[in-house]
Amino acid sequence: MSSTKLENEASKKKKLPRIELRMLSFDMEERVLSAIEISGPNFLDRNMTIRTVHTKEPAIVAAARERMLKVLVNLLNYATKYADKGTETTITVALDEKEVRVQISDSGHGIEQSGLEPMFESFYRTKNARQSRVAGSGLCLAIDRGFVESKGDIIWAESTVGEGSTFMFTLPLVIA
Repeated sequence: MSSTKLENEASKKKKLPRIELRMLSFDMEERVLSAIEISGPNFLDRNMTIRTVHTKEPAIVAAARERMLKVLVNLLNYATKYADKGTETTITVALDEKEVRVQISDSGHGIEQSGLEPMFESFYRTKNARQSRVAGSGLCLAIDRGFVESKGDIIWAESTVGEGSTFMFTLPLVIA
């Protein structure tokens, strides 16, 4: 086999499968409830509780429903990994005139300010994550950011060491 043919074969194997993201309108609160159902056993195992803060109006967005569910599950699982046993995680869905904001807040150890932005980069793990010996690849937040920001929206985190962290993202509100 020629070296060119070998390079072509190797190149084909490196390509990742294309994931089709079908955009649908849906109520974000319904996705939040589905994510809680999926992540619930992790919270139960650690004797943690989940509190939800709902909107009065439907929080309709247009996005890839299943991918959005994965983002929510990733963020909830992040809370179960790094917050203390027996603590509460709060999920808030809020509306303004143009967007839906989802916030997931825990009362864990918190993240140093210098680690907030880099933790959304591929393979990055905060100092606390490395020291805690919690399994992880450092990819979930990078993938979540890629999905949310590919639509022109934003995802970010705020944290206070010793008090906990809040992960947030926004999506445009679909006005019926």
